[in-house]
Amino acid sequence: MREDKENNLKITMADCNVSYRKNPLSKNDSNFEYTVCEIVKKGMLFPVFTLRDEKFFFDTINSSIGKEEDIDFMNDKDFSDSFFLKGDFSNLVRRFFNDKVREAFKKYHIKGVSYLGKPKALFICCPGHLNLKQRKDFLLSILNIFNAINLNFTS
Repeated sequence: MREDKENNLKITMADCNVSYRKNPLSKNDSNFEYTVCEIVKKGMLFPVFTLRDEKFFFDTINSSIGKEEDIDFMNDKDFSDSFFLKGDFSNLVRRFFNDKVREAFKKYHIKGVSYLGKPKALFICCPGHLNLKQRKDFLLSILNIFNAINLNFTS
């Protein structure tokens, strides 16, 4: 855990193992490893959203049948083609993802990493457990993105 009391910022990073059984009759579990980071800044509220890499075929099919709706930005095709974004209130999510925030995601995003916005925290999930160098790169990416969000929040 890293805490910056001057800026009311708390960052927590942990390795997680998730195990579940796809079929209750099977004896085999599916195991997944993740490195998860949580960022909390006192007084900052996030819209509820999920952002991940766009999976063109899968996401196109789901959107066309109305299963999941991708929030796209007509004026930012690069962002919309790169990421699948959904949220409870699309107008709040669109306002949150202004030009500067979208640019930061396009520039600093690490492929495979997903983001979950909750009202009082931002969760970032990276597949696999990371070594020390990867953790440093992961944290730097997160902080660069968070700086764009923070500038958006404070201005």
